[in-house]
Amino acid sequence: MRVIVSNKGRIDSRLKIFQSTTSPILIFSTTRMPKQTQAALKGKATLHLTKSDKIDLAAMLRTLRGRYNVRRLACEGGPTLFRALLERDLIDQLNLTIAPYMFGGAKAPTLTGLTKAFLPASVHCSLINMRIIGDECFLTYRIKHQRRRT
Repeated sequence: MRVIVSNKGRIDSRLKIFQSTTSPILIFSTTRMPKQTQAALKGKATLHLTKSDKIDLAAMLRTLRGRYNVRRLACEGGPTLFRALLERDLIDQLNLTIAPYMFGGAKAPTLTGLTKAFLPASVHCSLINMRIIGDECFLTYRIKHQRRRT
C-alpha cells in the first residue's frame, strides 16, 4: 500500500506512482484539493479528504490501522511532514542517511523544514543500527517518546 499526504492536494495525476498498479494508493488531503485533481485521480487512488485546513495525522494513522490494517508505515515525505509527525510524537523510528554531499545557503532545507523555529521540545533517540556502504552511512534510531500515546 502506498500513501500520499498533502494538505493542499496539489498532486499531478501523471506522476509515475500512478502508472503502477502493484499496490493500492491512498491519498489523505483536504477539501482544498482542486476538483479537477480529484477527478483526475478517480480510479487511480482512494481519496480521504478532510474539511479542515490540515490533515489530522493521528486520525490518519488510526484510519490506516483500523480500516486498512496497517501496522508499519515508512514515511518518505519531506521535512514538513517529518516535522509535523515528530511534533505530534507519531514517529517511532528514524532512518537517516549521511552522504558525502553538503547543501548550503540560507534557504537550504533542514531535517525539520525551512522554518527558523526550533522544535517545541528536544527529541531523544537511541541508535539501534549503523551500516556503512561505500561513502554513505545508514543510521537507524529508535525515538524515545516523552509521553505515552493512547
